[in-house]
Amino acid sequence: MKVIFKYGVVISGIIVMSAASLAEQSNEDEIRTLLINKLNNVYLTLPNQDPTKLSLTLRIADLLSERARAESNIELSKGCTKCVAGVNDRKKALLMYKEALPKVSPENAGRVLTQIGHLYELTGNENGAIQTYKKMISENSDPAAVAEAQLSLAEMYFKRNNFSEARQYYDQVFKSAARVSKGLAAYRMAWCDFRLGRVQAAAQMMQKILSDPELLTRSSQTNVTSIDTQFHEEVTHDFVTFLAQNNVNENAAQLVYDLSPIATKLNHVFDLAVELERLGLRGNSISVWQFLQEKETRPLQRLEGYVRLAQLQMEQKNITQAFEDYNRGLAMWPQICEVPQESCKELGIRIKNFAIDAHKMEQKSPSTSIFDIYEAYLKVFSNEVDMALQAAVIAKHLKNWPASFQYFGLAAQSYMQEKNSKKLEDVLLNQIEVAELSKDSALVNEALDLYLDSSITKSADLKVRYQKAKIEYDKGDYSTAVNLFRAVAFTPGHVSLDLKEKAADLSLDALVLLKDEKRLEAWARDYAKLLPGRSHDFLAIASRSVLNKAVEIAKSSPESALAELKKVDRSVLNLTEQVDVVKNIIILAEKIHRFDEARRATNDLLAIQNLKAEDRTFALEHKIYLAELTLDFQTAYSAAKEMSGDKNDAYWLKMALLAELAGQPADAYYVKFMNETKDQDRAEAIAVKIISASPNPLREIELYKNRFATKPERLAELYLEAYAKAPNSSIISIVEKNKNLKGTFGHKTLLRQNLLNDYKAVQAKITSHQIDASSQKKLSNTIKARGKLLDDVDKVASRAVALEDFSSQILALDLLGKESKRFYEEIMSLPLPEGLTPEEQGQYLQMLSQQASPHQVRSQDLAIKVSEFWQNKAATDAIQKIYPQQVLAVQNLLKPEVELLAHIAPASGGITWPELGHKSEAPKLDPKVDFKVIEQARSNLREDPLNKTKVEKLLSLEKGFGGSAMVSYLESRLENLKTKEK
Repeated sequence: MKVIFKYGVVISGIIVMSAASLAEQSNEDEIRTLLINKLNNVYLTLPNQDPTKLSLTLRIADLLSERARAESNIELSKGCTKCVAGVNDRKKALLMYKEALPKVSPENAGRVLTQIGHLYELTGNENGAIQTYKKMISENSDPAAVAEAQLSLAEMYFKRNNFSEARQYYDQVFKSAARVSKGLAAYRMAWCDFRLGRVQAAAQMMQKILSDPELLTRSSQTNVTSIDTQFHEEVTHDFVTFLAQNNVNENAAQLVYDLSPIATKLNHVFDLAVELERLGLRGNSISVWQFLQEKETRPLQRLEGYVRLAQLQMEQKNITQAFEDYNRGLAMWPQICEVPQESCKELGIRIKNFAIDAHKMEQKSPSTSIFDIYEAYLKVFSNEVDMALQAAVIAKHLKNWPASFQYFGLAAQSYMQEKNSKKLEDVLLNQIEVAELSKDSALVNEALDLYLDSSITKSADLKVRYQKAKIEYDKGDYSTAVNLFRAVAFTPGHVSLDLKEKAADLSLDALVLLKDEKRLEAWARDYAKLLPGRSHDFLAIASRSVLNKAVEIAKSSPESALAELKKVDRSVLNLTEQVDVVKNIIILAEKIHRFDEARRATNDLLAIQNLKAEDRTFALEHKIYLAELTLDFQTAYSAAKEMSGDKNDAYWLKMALLAELAGQPADAYYVKFMNETKDQDRAEAIAVKIISASPNPLREIELYKNRFATKPERLAELYLEAYAKAPNSSIISIVEKNKNLKGTFGHKTLLRQNLLNDYKAVQAKITSHQIDASSQKKLSNTIKARGKLLDDVDKVASRAVALEDFSSQILALDLLGKESKRFYEEIMSLPLPEGLTPEEQGQYLQMLSQQASPHQVRSQDLAIKVSEFWQNKAATDAIQKIYPQQVLAVQNLLKPEVELLAHIAPASGGITWPELGHKSEAPKLDPKVDFKVIEQARSNLREDPLNKTKVEKLLSLEKGFGGSAMVSYLESRLENLKTKEK
């Protein structure tokens, strides 16, 4: 802010001129310099006491200041970086003002001080300026001068960014009674508040300025209030800036509209909308734009409003509204910007960028809405190739194949006109890709034809022609396809050999489908020459045609087909084809029962190097089958061991059977079978088989006992069988400790073995014991001994009762009862001692009766008890049923026990005792069966392995011979033959 004060000193010849032109300015500078020189000469001649010297001094200072200002302006107009023009004049003027200051009147001192302050500022002495202004404020009584100093100080602090200090002085100016630049002070106060973060206060001050016409001017030194239009514009613009950052409400647009100059109302509302958008306040910006659109009548501005609204709505995810505003803008474009103009250029960029920006928001997965935007854009700007390509790509992503195809087509037309061969090629290939993805054969054909007709570079010509042939091939028109493929294969040059090979391959495949064996062989040989790298393959195809012929013949004549296959030269075939030939020979040979040829072919197949696992399995399976047919179980067993891959329970059972038939150990296979199978009954049967055949059955029982966890009866039987074969007290101990076995037949039978042994021992002693009455001493001793033996029998009986076992109880109780009776009878039949008086004889007999009667009572009670036991039909029936069911070893173990029971059983009890000891562990051999006869039957079966009668004959002989494994195998084979007959 710079104010130049003019003083009322009139000097002749001084004329102030305006700088209307550069020439006039130069002339004015010359006059000013001439005047300064003349006045300076006068100044030097005047004494200090001269009253006119003060006015002259001030006038010279004014002229020096003005000349400095003019020179500075010229230098600034030239774009100076370090501006020094006018510095010397300002320093001189400063000295003259300071010289005059003590002499000026009080009412003029303020103005001089103001000039001094300004010159201090302009010469870089800010401290001097500040001191001058503060002195002026403190010493001057003129409100206008004080306000001017305050304003100058405020401006200095404002430039220093000391907004807090500056605001205080601006506030003082604003409140001053003098008519000073209050509008400027208020404007600067608003900026200070804004810089200090008091945005609301800043906006309120701006609003106050705009609402008060007296404040809408930078200078108010006259009594007439006149609005400064430029200042009004600036304040409104800054008000918009402040308002945008100050919690904008829905009335903001209307407020700006009302407070703005008439000519720029819409412009300032526009600025508010833009500023809100810049600050990221999209919702507020949208409201302002919508307000503006209601007021705006200018078409171009309305168009821009819709475009900006669309952008903001898109950013707010209001897709529907964004698209609506965007379409409105696009609808206006042809009428407004049909003729190119600069103002439309930027709008066109915005319209385009809207689509691009919307696309970026969904870059990874654009939606249908994004495609709609591009489509709407292209309806107006149809020649925008890059946008057409984007639309094509988005449509492709959305699987909108027709649209994608169409927009790639638009781009292709443009590139054709430009003759841009590279880009045209890319687009045409994209069209093909889209058409293929659409799976629309018509679209694919159109794309391929477009490429063949339009491509300049023809980089994919061969591939496209191949695809055309493939289409014909896929739809079954093999007659057309073979010729198209052949044309591709015979395309000149050494490019795309892989594609040519595919074409050659498919042409031959088509000939196969056409069953044109004649052309197939001839073309294969042609291709062998055309494509030397694949000659071996094509020659193999020629050979394979023979194989195909054989396969066809096999349907009606397997013999002829086999003959054809044997003619095939396998040396030209690849590994897979060689394997196919040999496998077909095996199958056909087996089918016509030429098993020797099948066997040789199987060995040929196994001899092929690098045989696939599945083909090796095929060969081994057939080798096993063929070996079994000829009863060559050693070969079958060896082949089965070579099998690889996953092995299930059926495999291990098969291995066990083959091992047995081959005379090899089979237990390991049976174990694997048991570990794999889910058939627990069969696994248990196998476990029993292993245990029964083992020389150490107890060891095997302990190994497999968990398999019988739910069948304690069967486990107890296995322990019993092991004991019967090799009695061992440890077996009884194991069974006795196993609580799960308690109450089972095996458990009871084993636990009573010790009891029966004790029974037999005491029975032998007591039944042979006699009372010796030859002397009193012997009589006494033998009676005591007999009583002791009866006690031993009683103990055995007590143990039998505790065991709850029928046979041991009845044996012990029967023996105790009978021996008690015998003891009673023997005592009562003893002779009287000699020399006894009648009275003593009576006493003696009474004593004998007292000793013997308890034995009589016990014998009677036990007789009744034993009788009740024999009447227990369930128990006696169990003996008759269970005992005969046992294996021979167990029967032999039980035989003595049964014989004891039979000996004491009542004759009239109706009990039929089983005959034990006649069951055989092994089948009886037919004495008429001779090994030579069996071998002859086997030989006969080898010659005709599928003859059911011969299988039955051998089975009958094997049963008589005792071959259990062979019998099982032949029974299974016979069952298979019967199944095939059905």
